[in-house]
Amino acid sequence: MNTLTVTSDVKGTIRQLHFNLWDSARNDLHFLDIGILCKNDKCNLTIHLPDCGQKLELEDLSSKFIDNVPNAIFNTPVDSEEKNRIRIFKIENNLRFILSPFDTNASVNPNKIGEINIAIEKQLNPQNVPVADYRYYRFRIKNFDLTKVIIEVDSNSKSFESSFSSCKVIDFRVNDSKLLPVIESQKIILSADVFEKIHFLYMTDVNEDIQLTGGNYTTRFLERDIWDDYLNLGKKERFDMIAYHLRQEKSFSANFLIKCTYSKTSKWHLVAYAVIVIALAIVANFLCWLFPRWLFPLLKNIFIKG
Repeated sequence: MNTLTVTSDVKGTIRQLHFNLWDSARNDLHFLDIGILCKNDKCNLTIHLPDCGQKLELEDLSSKFIDNVPNAIFNTPVDSEEKNRIRIFKIENNLRFILSPFDTNASVNPNKIGEINIAIEKQLNPQNVPVADYRYYRFRIKNFDLTKVIIEVDSNSKSFESSFSSCKVIDFRVNDSKLLPVIESQKIILSADVFEKIHFLYMTDVNEDIQLTGGNYTTRFLERDIWDDYLNLGKKERFDMIAYHLRQEKSFSANFLIKCTYSKTSKWHLVAYAVIVIALAIVANFLCWLFPRWLFPLLKNIFIKG
């Protein structure tokens, strides 16, 4: 099933979850970014990815947490200050957190493909004084198979126009217990965290027609001046994208469904279209030639003599 689950062994440790699904064919962006805002205490967090058949390649994104990127990620102003040589960030409700590098090698479970384990230990500054109650991790799954959450659906219509369009459905879920085995579902419910916010952003090309269901959502053009460096686009040609921002508040689970209709073409479609246009032109030309020479005299003869 196309289900993503997040489990923790201690309740009340995870404050926010951020998922950024990048799916832009024109910019060649196909990966999943995950951000976790959690308490600065000892706990274990496990992310289970749906039906992943390969070892995950993770990339730490803490170095990208600069300039206006934090504001865009948290969708709210983010202030920062330095204390005891540690950068402290502050968001709404005076929540303070530090940015922690993500250990990409130690976090993948070699015995269970598709699992990411995050072990959190109490972190103190050199004077052994806690500087913030929370910490934030952000990392990228570079080789995540998007087909596990993006389902391609071709139209059942036999019309000619339908061959030039297709549809894809993104069924993205967090802690959906009804799709899990009974034992695993019980574990998740027992260790259920009530997340303050679950953010899911889907970034795609502007030429796609989108329908959204589940949770509150907003749409906007992606701010290229903020995200271009974050995406390592460099100097290559860049194409505009639209961000679809869905969110769920004060919940332990979330279900987001996105339906995208987009145009598709292939050389066979173009050849078929060209053949039909040429055939119609030949038929029209033949009728234009036939009508004054044969059909018109015949009709005239019938109606006048009649």
